[in-house]
Amino acid sequence: MIVNNIVEEDIHIISDLQPEKWPDITLDFKFYIHSPFCNPIKILVDEKIVGVGCGISFGKTAWLAHIIVDEKHRAKGVGTFIVNYLCNYLKKKDASTISLIATESGFKVYQKVGFSFETEYVFLGKDEKVDHKISNNIRKLDKQDHAKVLSPDNRISGEDRSILLRGNLADSYVYHQQGEIMGYYLPDLGEGLIMAQDVEAGVELMKLRSKHQNRFVLPINNIPAVEFLLSNGFSEVDRAQRMVYGEKLSWDPSKLFNRIGGNFG
Repeated sequence: MIVNNIVEEDIHIISDLQPEKWPDITLDFKFYIHSPFCNPIKILVDEKIVGVGCGISFGKTAWLAHIIVDEKHRAKGVGTFIVNYLCNYLKKKDASTISLIATESGFKVYQKVGFSFETEYVFLGKDEKVDHKISNNIRKLDKQDHAKVLSPDNRISGEDRSILLRGNLADSYVYHQQGEIMGYYLPDLGEGLIMAQDVEAGVELMKLRSKHQNRFVLPINNIPAVEFLLSNGFSEVDRAQRMVYGEKLSWDPSKLFNRIGGNFG
């Protein structure tokens, strides 16, 4: 097996690896190619791309994303090779904690290389969008809010993701109360990140998002958010496992009201 970095010319070939029910993977790989903190790789066998993956480095913390193997080359060690290769790369970049979101088919592969179960993400969906009344405490995020978003994100996620968030703060929203920013919604970051310091802020931002989106993905630990969705006609459609390798991450899943995606949690 030969390992090379993915380049623009590979994108149309990678589309052949598109898993069913996943968002368009070519958009993510285009992002990885142009992001210095991402390392997208391809595995070649007989000059054909048979597997791909990406290592994402935030310094002490990191993520594995889009580990995909061509159906004809599964159960041949390609997936395990990609995971080990990227983990070694990220450890050399000083990562002591590596996280990922595992599908059912990938869970045992990750266990074998040392990942352990951390929590579950629940997928909740509804056929139609919901037109909630929007709280007066929600306003557009402006430049002076940036530090007030990045600091709590670091505290809640347990990671310094500022290099990722800074490019996605435009056209975003905050929930403020008595001069304090209690939560934020970044529509352009993946699936639309919502993080909040209390339930009221989180739920009100979920109401805003549900005007345009009819699917939420969040940790099962956030019981009030899950109950809010179920009480508004959403139903569970899937689950995925969040796993960790190395040191346990100190983060608060109860304050995550919608994830970024399977690549960033």
